[in-house]
Amino acid sequence: MIRFFKISVTIVILLLSVFISGCNKGKGGCTDPHASNYDEDASYDDGTCMEKIHGCTDPNSYNYNPSANTDDGSCITTSQVTIWTGSPTVSCAAGGIYVYVDDNYAGYINSSFSSPPSCGASGSVTLNNVQPGTHKFYARCYNNGYAWGPHYFNVTGLCYKWKVY
Repeated sequence: MIRFFKISVTIVILLLSVFISGCNKGKGGCTDPHASNYDEDASYDDGTCMEKIHGCTDPNSYNYNPSANTDDGSCITTSQVTIWTGSPTVSCAAGGIYVYVDDNYAGYINSSFSSPPSCGASGSVTLNNVQPGTHKFYARCYNNGYAWGPHYFNVTGLCYKWKVY
């Protein structure tokens, strides 16, 4: 009877150890190295893998993509500002129109455009990496001191344009 009891206890211990080891699979997680939430410590796939969606993940950027879960380095947080003129109300002759932004000289306009130019157009004044927010703009003639502004504009978007007229 003691022998039967020892064999029974041994069988129960073996069955329990098999049962317990079968339940302990390790750490669950995403085991797909191409997924955005890959977990190198996971010992089994628990079905939580998510496809990588590339894009801008910075909510403060102009081109933020709320669907993106993998930043691709494309975030744009500053604007390009182009300052241009059509036919100004005052002729400034050959010297052009001097432009100031936030009380700093930014350049001069030496061409006129019949319609808004593309950002960075030759003959306009273009500023790169302008922080979003309100900025002071003014312009004056090279030869006679006539001035436009100051005007205060809220710079937003990838390309902001101000027409001097």
